[in-house]
Amino acid sequence: MNTINNAYNYNDLAGLNAITKQSATDKAGALKEVARQYESMFIGMMLKSMREANAVFEEDNPLFSNESKFYRQMFDDQLVLSLSKGKGMGLADTLYRQLKEQFDNKEAANDSSLNSEKNTPFDLIPNTSLNPF
Repeated sequence: MNTINNAYNYNDLAGLNAITKQSATDKAGALKEVARQYESMFIGMMLKSMREANAVFEEDNPLFSNESKFYRQMFDDQLVLSLSKGKGMGLADTLYRQLKEQFDNKEAANDSSLNSEKNTPFDLIPNTSLNPF
């Protein structure tokens, strides 16, 4: 079972610290939580972009005010939490599978190598550069 409280939102630093602590004992669970957090942030950016695209219609609207913008942002934040709870939109599951495969392949390569150098987090990022030089 996940030891992290799912009630916090994606910008809660205590929750991010909890993921770091969890990764010491439960790497798969921590990776799932990271994927869920990423999905939550992605949904938030998507909603923000949708609101900005419609901002042109609000310019001359007498019902538009700073207060309505504030409450709409609160609603969007709650919507992000609701949409990313449970199964979410499916992005977290896909991201988890890709990251788990990548970490498993990296750990297998580290186990079989004779090189005793310490790896950096950037070693886990695949080099997908299209630059031929």
